[in-house]
Amino acid sequence: MKKTQIFKLFLCVFCIAAVIFVFASCGEETGGKKASGYDGEIIDNLPTDLDFKGEQVNLFYWGSEFVDWELTSDGTTGDIVDKSINARNDTVEARLGVKMNYIKGEVPAEVFMPTVRDEITSGSTDYDLIAGVQCTAGPVAAAGVFLDLQDAKYIDYNQPYWSDDYNQALSVNSKRFMIGGDISLTTTGWASCMTFDLELFRSLFGSEDDFYQEVADGKWTLDRFAEKCKLCYSDLNGNGQKDASDRYGFGIGGTTSTIDQFNFSAGVTYSKRDENNVPVLDVKNERTIEFVEKFYNIVYNNEGVLHYTNDTAETVTDNMSSVFEGATLDSIKEKRGEENDFGVIPMPKLNDNQSKYHSWISDNTVVYSVPISEPADRVDMATAVLECMASETYRQCLPQYYEKALKSKYVRDSWSAKMLDLIHDGETTDFVVCYSLSLGEIGGMMRSIIGYGEPNIVSWYDAKSSMVETKLKELFEVFEENTDKPFVAETTTQPSSSELEDLDIADNQISSSWITLGSKYKKSGVLVSQDLSDKFAYVINDNNEIEVRSPDIKVCGGYYPTAAIESRETLPIKDLSVTFHIDDGFTFSTKGWASSFTVLWTDTVITSLSQYLESPGTNGLREIVPDETKGVSVGFIGSQAASGSVSDYLYIVLYDGEGTRPEIDNRIGYRFTNQINYDIAAPTTIEFKEDDTLGYVVVINGNEIRTGTRGSDLYDIDLNILKDIEEGYLTVGGESNEDTFCNFTLSKINGKDAGTYFD
Repeated sequence: MKKTQIFKLFLCVFCIAAVIFVFASCGEETGGKKASGYDGEIIDNLPTDLDFKGEQVNLFYWGSEFVDWELTSDGTTGDIVDKSINARNDTVEARLGVKMNYIKGEVPAEVFMPTVRDEITSGSTDYDLIAGVQCTAGPVAAAGVFLDLQDAKYIDYNQPYWSDDYNQALSVNSKRFMIGGDISLTTTGWASCMTFDLELFRSLFGSEDDFYQEVADGKWTLDRFAEKCKLCYSDLNGNGQKDASDRYGFGIGGTTSTIDQFNFSAGVTYSKRDENNVPVLDVKNERTIEFVEKFYNIVYNNEGVLHYTNDTAETVTDNMSSVFEGATLDSIKEKRGEENDFGVIPMPKLNDNQSKYHSWISDNTVVYSVPISEPADRVDMATAVLECMASETYRQCLPQYYEKALKSKYVRDSWSAKMLDLIHDGETTDFVVCYSLSLGEIGGMMRSIIGYGEPNIVSWYDAKSSMVETKLKELFEVFEENTDKPFVAETTTQPSSSELEDLDIADNQISSSWITLGSKYKKSGVLVSQDLSDKFAYVINDNNEIEVRSPDIKVCGGYYPTAAIESRETLPIKDLSVTFHIDDGFTFSTKGWASSFTVLWTDTVITSLSQYLESPGTNGLREIVPDETKGVSVGFIGSQAASGSVSDYLYIVLYDGEGTRPEIDNRIGYRFTNQINYDIAAPTTIEFKEDDTLGYVVVINGNEIRTGTRGSDLYDIDLNILKDIEEGYLTVGGESNEDTFCNFTLSKINGKDAGTYFD
């Protein structure tokens, strides 16, 4: 990677011009020029006479706290990095004669890029540049909404601030629809690393100097990590059992992204490039198999490693003591307030044969694109801004962030500062990770394989290879189809949530008694059609059942379709019964916690469509319940052990009208979990029966569900709070993340044909 060249700049003497920190290069010449009126060394090749006459450049960005900071810091805090960001922004405007307008997208990461897609396809020219999220940008790029920047007039990919490896991973058949590198501090800040508690380490192993030297010599491997962890374990509470109160070498939760950090740091990749620079899948290779074997044994067979579930992560991490922790470079600043000193090292190599340390760049790293709707006479200006931002971030901000903040301010010893160079030099990712959402989320395969205890990657991947190969082929086809045709803005408009009540029945309802809630794929909106080519269909069949149909996942641009239907008329929960079955194509995910089918009863109608379309996660209808709502939902969920139409987890959620309970679930309501298998392809009936003790009892196919777990504790499912509610609204819906459809049939309500119940 050309990133190693950056450290030549860091060795140079810097001078101050006005309030701007300027690093003068004393290394290899980069063809830099001085811009008129600016006293500093320029390292890019932008023409010195570029002047866009005060044009405003609108940059729409994902508004996470970090990204907001790295784009808009005004320098008033006195922090050296804040000052450099402000100086960078001033320099870009001065050099190019533009006025930068940063527009913050205050939505979750998984919503931001689909929002961008929808605005661009509608023909919007509101934005000149998009700063989005890598993991969700791939499917949006495939929709044909970004310009190919491979031959952009002002972007020079030979410059060190455009990372070769990273942009190669982002490219599709030599086309670059999103680009990244040192233009964003997230590329550095979100690189993976490992920290270790120096005081605990010294108490167990003595001075850390020899250990640091071992790492510096390239000998920090998974085997050495396993040895260290094993020696760290101590049964601190003396109960003879491994639990959160003991001391460990390392703790790792369920399907955490820490697994990805280990995976890619071991040099594992899922793809390679053929002779035509086209990505091809490469999963079943010796390196990947060796990693799975080694890391599986570390997680499950090493007494010094505690593997805990996602549900118990907060409790475990608050109580456990561990020597080593997974981290990112930026997250080490959070340790500044800790009493114990800490050290920073790279994540371990796979083995001694690995030539260098690698550090995985988080899939939430920011990448930049230019909308295809950008007017032709503004494209050169947009690309000049990208080049200038990258150049000035590299020259002004990165030295302050990397050398002054990370190396000097955040870490506590000189060895850690040296380790940061090893980490920074090894930043990496993979094409499959960048486009994982379009490839059946295969980029996160290790989270499932390790997190759910599946040590045989060959058999695991064989079961999915056909699906992944098909999706890869479809991805390329979609790219070729969308990028080789002229851009035509969509002329149809989708209703806003405020317009929901006034929609024509033919447009969004199957009768005056039911309303559709659309899909997580926002572009499909709430339009109803019996043509399944590009819409969701809600129809009443000849048996007076309500059939709900969704389009092929290809239509959704890689976003799994999610569909629901809600009653416009109320019915009491007392003696309520709902009979349904899922249809062909609805398959519970084997990736774990990714597919769901839910029956929901609430005291208020859900009128805000955006709550459903823009909700994060894969928790289905649970996401759309407002804080003040009372009600109950019964959800069928699949984990890795689920198979086909068989759900192996049942969620019952009570909504008490008071909102989120983070100490229980960090979602709205109280959740009760039962590990019970149900084949919901067969007719399934959910009933709510009155009960003197619990208010109501949920009955599924005649089986009463009275208790459920939250974490490790068993609770009675107390629904007494619903006793004072006379009427409520019924909502039924699901999401399947394993296959291409989310099809189901609502057949009976209180024993009567669902299609005629409210007639």
